[in-house]
Amino acid sequence: ALFAIRALSYGPSYTFDYRCEACGKPSNATVLIPDLELKHLPEDATEPFMTALPQSGHKIGFRLFRGYDEAALEKRMDAKSAQESVKVFQLARAIVSINGTPVNAQSPIDQQQVKSYVEQLLPWDSNALQDAIDEVDPGIVLDRSVNCSNASCMRESEISVPIQAEFFRPTRRKGR
Repeated sequence: ALFAIRALSYGPSYTFDYRCEACGKPSNATVLIPDLELKHLPEDATEPFMTALPQSGHKIGFRLFRGYDEAALEKRMDAKSAQESVKVFQLARAIVSINGTPVNAQSPIDQQQVKSYVEQLLPWDSNALQDAIDEVDPGIVLDRSVNCSNASCMRESEISVPIQAEFFRPTRRKGR
């Protein structure tokens, strides 16, 4: 809905700044909001989703982030001011079982132990879990191929379309 409102309010194109991976210089790109792909959750999808971590071999049951998780994250960030990694918090909240053992106050694994588990995950396992969550998470696909606007570079890069202040309050750019 946010993207549709943005397109109706300010037009279908969104121009954003990024740093070119190839030459390192500031660049910009434009996407057409209606052309962004919308990824749906399959109708037969059920939680918990399952994945096996490649390094440890642990079988992880996970669920998708919900509005109350977002509220808890906001509250925690206000209280701890980024002392705890957002990624650790999100992964720990998503995990509902480890090797078949449920995560809850009545089981041998509680939320604090899951947080410690996530903090000790090897990067390969942590990234695999995040990829598994991203694979089933519905929403707008923001990954795009862009060409550097620097005339001496023009290389193609894969980036995630950033949602910057320009998205909510576009300014007029030179040459338009």
